[in-house]
Amino acid sequence: MSDDQTLFERIVAGEIPSHAVYEDETTYAFLDVNPLAPGHTLVIPKEPYERLDEVPPSVAGDLFAAIAELTPAIETAVDAPGRSPLALRPPVRGRRRRGDPRPVRRRRDGRRGTRCDGR
Repeated sequence: MSDDQTLFERIVAGEIPSHAVYEDETTYAFLDVNPLAPGHTLVIPKEPYERLDEVPPSVAGDLFAAIAELTPAIETAVDAPGRSPLALRPPVRGRRRRGDPRPVRRRRDGRRGTRCDGR
């Protein structure tokens, strides 16, 4: 492992275990280890990109096709009604980061995730 590899590069390489839910030539999706809600899934490009606007159109198309395929399956699996918002994390200053769009389930009351106190 190179010291400059991101956490996501190490996950894609299999150096860090993950629970994969989808994989193709350009895209990897796995369950978040610290989920905001049940079914919280990260969908990432296999190649690292510092910013979302650096992702080639063909790879971006693959990412969003995977999201479109996974979202209804995740909603069904965790009994999440309604639409799932898409969270896009911006790059972090001083660190290489990839844009990682991910479906985040909405609760029945319309809010995302759960509160820390379980309410």
